[in-house]
Amino acid sequence: MKKIILLIFFFFVLPISANADVRVVAHLIDAQIEVAGGMRVRELIIVEGTTNVFSRTINYRHLAEVWDGETINFNNGTIYNGFSLENVRVSAFVVEDTINFSAFSYHIDFFNEGEGNPKTFNYTSNELGATYNIYQTIQNERIGFYLEYWVSNVVVIHNDIAEINYSFKNLNIGAEYTLIRVLIPFATDNEKYAFWVHGSSGSILTELRNYEDNAIGFTVQSDNISSTLRFRMALPREQIMVALNLNHSKVDGLEEIKRVEDRLAEYSTRYHDLFKQMLIIISSIYLITSLILLKFKENSIFIIYLILGLVIITFNYLFAFHILTIYLMILIPIMIKCIQFLLRKKISNKS
Repeated sequence: MKKIILLIFFFFVLPISANADVRVVAHLIDAQIEVAGGMRVRELIIVEGTTNVFSRTINYRHLAEVWDGETINFNNGTIYNGFSLENVRVSAFVVEDTINFSAFSYHIDFFNEGEGNPKTFNYTSNELGATYNIYQTIQNERIGFYLEYWVSNVVVIHNDIAEINYSFKNLNIGAEYTLIRVLIPFATDNEKYAFWVHGSSGSILTELRNYEDNAIGFTVQSDNISSTLRFRMALPREQIMVALNLNHSKVDGLEEIKRVEDRLAEYSTRYHDLFKQMLIIISSIYLITSLILLKFKENSIFIIYLILGLVIITFNYLFAFHILTIYLMILIPIMIKCIQFLLRKKISNKS
C-alpha cells in the first residue's frame, strides 16, 4: 500500500515543482509588431530563491520544415515561420515589489557571452530557436532575468490583409503569474483588424484601445499558463510598410482565417463542455466511493483518497470550471475520518 501512495505522489506531485530552490513569481512578455514585419520582444522573468543559472528557450518558428513557397495551411503551416532570431541580449537585475511593464524601462547592463561565470550567458540552437542560459548567482532574493530579441519576418502578406500567427512556446516554467502584451504598429479602426488567442483555460484576455477608442493590441493574463500561447492577428496591409522580404501567399486570407478560427472555437467549446461533464461524473463517483472509508481504518486508504481529491480539485482550478462543490468535496473523507475517530474514542471510553 505504501508503494501505491509513493507512486501517486511521484506521478502527480513531483512534476509541479521541478526546482524546489527557485520560485518563479511572474513572467512578463512585451511584444511589438514592427512595420517591416518583424516582432521585437522583451521578457522579464521574476525569480526568488537560490540558483546560479536560469534557462529560457525562445522559438521563432512553428515547425522545423521550411516553407516551400507554395503550400498554404491557414491552420498552422510553415508559411508562418519566422526567418531568424536576431539581436538577442540578456541581463539580470534586482526587482522591486511592484511588478509591471515599467520594469522594462530600467537601466540595464547587458551580459557578455561566456562560459558560465556570473553575469554571462551562453546558448544552444535547436530547430525552432535557441535555449539561453543566463548565469547570475542569487541567494534568497528577488531577481529579474531579462531577455530582449527580434523575430525577423514573422508577418505574412495576403492579397487582402497582413497576418501574424505566432506561438510563445516553453512557457511552462512554473510562473505563478504570466502577463503577455502584444502591440500593433499603428492604432486602427479598420474592419479588417481582428485577433484570436489560444492558450491556457482561465486566462483573461483584454483588448487594448487608445483614448480615441482605436485598437492598439491586447493583453493576456494567466495564473497557470500552459507551455504554449498562440495568437493570431489580421492587420490592414498598410500597417506593414516594408513587405519585400516577407512571405506572400498570393491569395485572400481574411475569410479563410475566420473559418479556421470559428472551427477551432467550436471544437474548443465542445471539448471544454465534455471535460467539465467528465469531471462532474468523476467527482460524483469520488464522493460516493469515499464512503468506503467507513469500512477501512487504515490511514493509507485515507491518504490515497485525499490525494485523489486534490488531483480532481486541481483540474477544476486549472481548467477554470470553479465548481464550488468540487472544491468542498475534499471535506468528505476528512469528515468520515473524524467520525471514525470519534466512534473509536466513544467505544474506548465505554470499555
